[in-house]
Order: sequence, then C-alpha cells, then structure tokens
Amino acid sequence: MKNCNEIIHILLENDVGLDDQNIVGKTALMYICINNNTEMIDYILRRGANINTFDHNYKTALIYSCEKNYEKIVKILLHYHSIINNRDDHGKSALIYACERGNKTVAELLIRKGAYTNVHDNEKRTPLIYACINGNEELVELLLKNDATIHDKDALGKTAIMYACEKGNIGIIKLICQHSVPNSEVDINEKVLMCAYDHKHYDIINELFRYSLKNSNNNNNYNNK
Repeated sequence: MKNCNEIIHILLENDVGLDDQNIVGKTALMYICINNNTEMIDYILRRGANINTFDHNYKTALIYSCEKNYEKIVKILLHYHSIINNRDDHGKSALIYACERGNKTVAELLIRKGAYTNVHDNEKRTPLIYACINGNEELVELLLKNDATIHDKDALGKTAIMYACEKGNIGIIKLICQHSVPNSEVDINEKVLMCAYDHKHYDIINELFRYSLKNSNNNNNYNNK
C-alpha cells in the first residue's frame, strides 16, 4: 500500500487528471474507496477530486464505500459533502447498501445527512425490508424512528413484517407493531400469518394475534366515545 500511495502522490504532483475515468467509468477516487485506502482519500479530495462522479453502473464513491462496509471512508466522504441519494443501476442508494449490510452506524450517518428512508431499489425493496431480512433490530428501530413506512411491498409482494416472520425475529415484529399509528396499523392478514406458520414460528403467530386483538379493542373503544 505504501508504494501504491507513493505512486499516486507522484502522478498527482505531475498533473495527472484527478477525475479521469477508465473503460468502465471508474476514477482514482473510486478505487481508493474500493480498496479502503484511508491514507489517500483525504489527500485526493483536498486536491479537488470530484466526489460525485459515477461509473458505468451509476455507482459513486459513496455507494461503493457503503457496499463495501467501510465506515471510516463513508465518514470522510460525508465530511466532503458527497451527494447521498444517488442510486446505481440496481436502483440501490447508499442507505440501501448500508441496510443490506446491516450496518447501523453507516445508516445513521447517512440519515443524519438526509438520506431517504423510503427509497426502493429495482426489486422494490426498501431499507426497512433489507433490515428485516438481515434481522438487525437496532437498524429497524433507527429506520422506524426516521419515518420508514411499514406497508411497502417488494416485487415478490412481501412486506417488512413478512420477512421478519420468516426469519422468526419476534423483536423486530414487536418494533414494527409498536411503531404503527392510528389509520396505519400493521395489516395482520393471512399472508403474514402464513409466513410465520410455514417456518414454524408459533410464538410469532401468538404475538400477531395479541397485537390484532389489542388493536381491535382500541378501535372499538375509540368508536364508542
């Protein structure tokens, strides 16, 4: 890595184009991020490298860094005001990759800078759906506190709570139910129950019935006022 950094220094000192792109559209900055080269990223950005260039797959340096799970690189890119909500040719944003990787720290950094929590990729999957797929309760809670919607369906017709049922994560199911609001309750339908039943998560079925009964009683009390 040391010899590589020395070569980069020499090239930059001799006015090699900072933002030149290769045959697939990648820049020096992108490769620095892909290789987690924390020594060089600040140097090349201070020299004026374009932080928001995208390659032929519409991936930016930030998207690559989130995809690779490089927290320190992400922090530096955000410090230099990287655009956050760009999406690649899979429709995935930096936040979607962070949630797909289950990285709450990176997700929180992105949300603080204005990342859209309800963006969806080409498979119609949202950050919340990915967080439920990988079973990260803290990440799910973070997204719910930042207005992630619970009813979105992916291309397979599955919602976040369906994936939680399949995975048997009762903690996530409780979180989703707790964050539902009047007129936007979790829809405990046959498909949701079957997701739990097919995977033999009977404790989750009981939890869903308890939520459904409680919600029904609350609605009755409201209507009787």
